[in-house]
Amino acid sequence: MSKPLVGIVMGSDSDWPVMKVCAEMLKQFGVAFDAKVLSAHRTPDAALDYASTAQSRGMKVLIGAAGGAAHLAGVLAAKTELPVLAVAMLALSDADLAQKLSDFRARQTEKVLAKTLPEV
Repeated sequence: MSKPLVGIVMGSDSDWPVMKVCAEMLKQFGVAFDAKVLSAHRTPDAALDYASTAQSRGMKVLIGAAGGAAHLAGVLAAKTELPVLAVAMLALSDADLAQKLSDFRARQTEKVLAKTLPEV
């Protein structure tokens, strides 16, 4: 398996149902990722270490979420120069990924335009 380009970090395993959707989307685009539970409140040293070493481990983007709060993403952003959020950023320097993203957005647009509302 290739080195993870994206780090998905959540404050608790209860965030996984939401972040799993993010992981599935990265898988759909063929982007390698790493998913961890690291709390800004309960494991701040581990969260800071993860963020400060992410770039040297080959990561390009970090995604942080914790119960809808911005604390974890802010803590991660404080300790790395990497952008904190993913596929569109990676597509800036990856033509294959850019094409996948363009195709995905076109499919999403088609789905939205195909929807109709019931008559009132």
